[in-house]
Amino acid sequence: MQGLTHLMFHQILGMIPNDILMSMKEEERNKYFERGANGEWSIKQKEGQPIVVPSMNPIESLKELFRKRNASTEASQPAGNYDIFVDLVYRMLAFRPSERIKPHQALQHQFIVAGEHSSSRTSTR
Repeated sequence: MQGLTHLMFHQILGMIPNDILMSMKEEERNKYFERGANGEWSIKQKEGQPIVVPSMNPIESLKELFRKRNASTEASQPAGNYDIFVDLVYRMLAFRPSERIKPHQALQHQFIVAGEHSSSRTSTR
């Protein structure tokens, strides 16, 4: 995780779980994170960079990110498709590999399956 990329990641998905932080090499962990007086980890704020507040609601943060990036096309998309797309992306980005959606599961995800049905309907017309 380098520069602003890792900061954006935290703004969207929240703080890295403590057990993952503790499994990092101390040098790497201390490069990006610091432990407060209360014992909680936080993102090390560097001078000249915007203050980063980790998301407390990753799904809503993802929705907001996609809304901003797709403002012109969002009105044409059904709300249900949008929500299941965000669910798929959220499951792909889980911090713990054991919690991430597996490729075979992703292929069966409602967003992918719905897309296959809609493309097969349009290709047969």
